[in-house]
Amino acid sequence: CPLRRVGRRVQMRIPREQVIARVREAGFTFQKQGSRVEIFRQPGTKQRVDLPRRDLYEEKLVRVVLSQAGLTHQQIEGFLKAAIKQQ
Repeated sequence: CPLRRVGRRVQMRIPREQVIARVREAGFTFQKQGSRVEIFRQPGTKQRVDLPRRDLYEEKLVRVVLSQAGLTHQQIEGFLKAAIKQQ
């Protein structure tokens, strides 16, 4: 289910493929896969993003991952709004 109630707030869940696509757009490439995470690195830097291996990501996790990838608050909000429209 793409939506989940957390307290009084409904928290959406974003498909993994959409998050990976946005991380790649930010300049990250796949480095390696662990038993529970996939690691993406930005070439030429030491910056990395770890993505858990699951089908859907909760909104809070998506915000953290995209923030680690260097996206601004406005870019993250835009991504989440677009993800809502696709669901």
